[in-house]
Amino acid sequence: SQILHATAGGVGIATPSPDEALHVAGNLKVAGDDPRIKIDGDVDSHPGLELYENGTRKWIVFNNYTNDNLTFKTDSNTRMSITQAGNVGIGTRNPTCALDLDAISMRIRNSGTPSSASDTGAQGEIWGDANYLYICVAANTWKRVALETW
Repeated sequence: SQILHATAGGVGIATPSPDEALHVAGNLKVAGDDPRIKIDGDVDSHPGLELYENGTRKWIVFNNYTNDNLTFKTDSNTRMSITQAGNVGIGTRNPTCALDLDAISMRIRNSGTPSSASDTGAQGEIWGDANYLYICVAANTWKRVALETW
């Protein structure tokens, strides 16, 4: 059977009925059941995807060959990078820890209050409400610090 199908609605790889302009189905036994699109650039290139709207580039997602980070850009501004080690940088190209924010603020949209100092929690969790900042310092062990105005 044919692997590539073209219809008026799009191109299908391993599907005769593409739902989009390009539809890759997961039934290619050569590569297993995980459909993937491979973009293989030359040495010292930036293989990736560019997303446009009406001819204007909006997003770029690519491998940065200088450090092998997966980089997300809007036009020419780096918005996020993920290193090979798994560090995520928001607003930075070179994150140095698990989550590295290059910003003056961070927002947590929901508040939470542990019911007691021994409420269920995992070490490192941070919660907050209008009066306290809570940190889980060990399994099911919370400490808090009061918030004051100045």
